Amino acid sequence: MNEYLNSCSKKKMSRAVQVLSAIFISIFPLQSEASEPRNVELEWTGKFVGLSFAYNFDDGTTTTDLTTTNPKSDFKSSAGPVIGAHAGYNYQIHRMVFGIIGEINYDRTAKDYHPYWAASPKYIITPSTLWSANVRSTAGFLITPDIHAYGTVGLASSQRKIGDNEVSTGAISQSRVHYGLLLGAGFQYRLRKNLTTFAEFRHYWYESLDYTLKEVRSSPANNEIRLGVSYHY
Repeated sequence: MNEYLNSCSKKKMSRAVQVLSAIFISIFPLQSEASEPRNVELEWTGKFVGLSFAYNFDDGTTTTDLTTTNPKSDFKSSAGPVIGAHAGYNYQIHRMVFGIIGEINYDRTAKDYHPYWAASPKYIITPSTLWSANVRSTAGFLITPDIHAYGTVGLASSQRKIGDNEVSTGAISQSRVHYGLLLGAGFQYRLRKNLTTFAEFRHYWYESLDYTLKEVRSSPANNEIRLGVSYHY
């Protein structure tokens, strides 16, 4: 009789332990069952498109009177907003991320100025930027799974316009496309699985080109701060 009672008691205890274990696991699941680890290897690989806003500081040099024995140069700074659109592709290898990006911008950087050497205050030269575009590569590493630090280098082009507002001849202008290089660095942060935001600093070097208008030579060089968002798919 005692053996029977002991057997029943052991079965009840065993069932109670099983029930309590099931309740415990349901409330406090094991780490491996609670959530699957993130596949960081794939999160930054893929295509993306986006928009950006920049502020451009144009520190180029404009040289005039090229045909004379005493050409004159003015170093003039101007600044203006830039709106851009981009598309690209990233490829991730462990914590390293490499990419290729194409970008086009609508640029309104311009400044009228009166050359210090001009005898008449009516003589005004207006160097301005109409649009710019670039193709560049990026290379960086993941500080965390959601923060990407990178550098960028590429080829750039910019359509520049030189305007002459001298009253005696009437307002006329001439535009040419300058080609050059860009170098920059930035940080990118993942807001959601398919959405990132970024901040960049870039410097542009462009070739010097001569304009027949008033024998002007334009040598653009820009510094730029840019903020933007990208959608990854």
